[in-house]
Order: sequence, then C-alpha cells, then structure tokens
Amino acid sequence: MSEQNLGYSNPDEIFYSDSTINQKLTYLHGLRNSLEDEVQDLWEHEDQWIKSIADLKMNKIDLRTDLEFLLDEMNGVNNEGIDLQNKAKQIQKRIKNEYNQAPITESKHFKIIVAILSVIFALCLISFYFFIAFVVVSCGYFIFVFRNYLVDKKEKEVKEKEKNLLEEQLALLKKQLEEKVTLLNSYKEEKESMESKIKTLTEEHEGIQSKLSRYKEKRNDLEKTKQYLTILNQFNS
Repeated sequence: MSEQNLGYSNPDEIFYSDSTINQKLTYLHGLRNSLEDEVQDLWEHEDQWIKSIADLKMNKIDLRTDLEFLLDEMNGVNNEGIDLQNKAKQIQKRIKNEYNQAPITESKHFKIIVAILSVIFALCLISFYFFIAFVVVSCGYFIFVFRNYLVDKKEKEVKEKEKNLLEEQLALLKKQLEEKVTLLNSYKEEKESMESKIKTLTEEHEGIQSKLSRYKEKRNDLEKTKQYLTILNQFNS
C-alpha cells in the first residue's frame, strides 16, 4: 500500500501540526475499519478457497489421466481401423483380379481342331475311312470339350463360393470399420468434453487464486495501516 493511498506523500508531514496528525488518524481509523471488514469477509472464505483449489487440482489430474487413457484408446482404435481398411482393400483387389475376369469361351486348341476336322471332312469325299476318322475325331473332340465344360463349371462354382465368402468377409470388415469410426467419433466428442472441463477447472482455479491473492493484499494493507496508526498514536500521545 503506497503512502499516497494513506493521504500523504511525505512521512515528515506528520510532524507539522496536531491537526495534521488528527486528520491522518481519522483517515487511518476509517481505512482500518474498512479493511478489517473486508479482510474478515475474505478470511471466512479462505479455507473454502484453499480446499476448492486442492479439489480442482485433483480433478484436473484425474481428467488429464482419463484424457491420456482416452487418447491411447483412440490411437488403438485408429490403428485397428487402418488394419481393417488394408484388409478390405486386399480382399477387394483379390476379388477383382481372381473372380471378376471374363470367362474363357474357347480352348486354345479350338482353331487347330476345327482346321483338322475340316481337312478330314474334305477327305471324306474321297474315302469312307476318312469319314470314319472324322466321326471318331469329332466324338473325341466333343468329349474333350464336354469334359472341359464340366471341369470349368465345377471350378466356376468353387470360385463363386470363394468369392461369396470373400464378399461376406469384406462386408463384415466394412461393418467393423464403421463401428470403429463411430467409436472413434464418440471418443473425439468425449475428448473435447474433457478438454472443455479441464479449461473450465483451470479458469475456476485462476479465479479462486485471484481471490486469495486479493485477500493477501488486503491483509498486508491492513497490517501496514495498523503500523501507521501505531506510529501516529505515539506522536499524538
């Protein structure tokens, strides 16, 4: 508390006259009474403020611990989501490369067989034996084609089942990925809520700390005022 606040700028003024001393005493008594009332009012809340600050600190520590745990959980969920995404991409690529290719419509030997049959058929006009050969080769070829058809059909059914299984796995992965995204979004909301609570607690802490600082300042002002009163009373006696 400055000397100007006490009503004078030079301590030597207290020696000038009795009226000056009485004036200062009156002012200081009024200031002391005012400060005592204010300090008493603040003092009644001091224990509560100190307890509140301790509680706020503990709450902030708990919230920060929960926040760190939540961030770890978010990181784990995010990594799981990335793994699911990579697996889904691999399955999509496999379906595209292995099961969505155009079906084979001709054997690579088809043209050669047709050419041979054409020659034999032409020779049938010359000899009956060539006709028999034509029939035998044709039957053999059609048996070969029919066998390939059955094999291709079976392979197609197997591939279709495999494709369906992969598509089911892909659908399951997408569902799990959506669940991870939903969980991650809820974690983000919880994280924002925790950060907001920490900010609020920090502001409350600062507000209470400011009240305590004001209380200490007023208490110091009161002590200084009492000291000045003691000095002036000594000169006035």
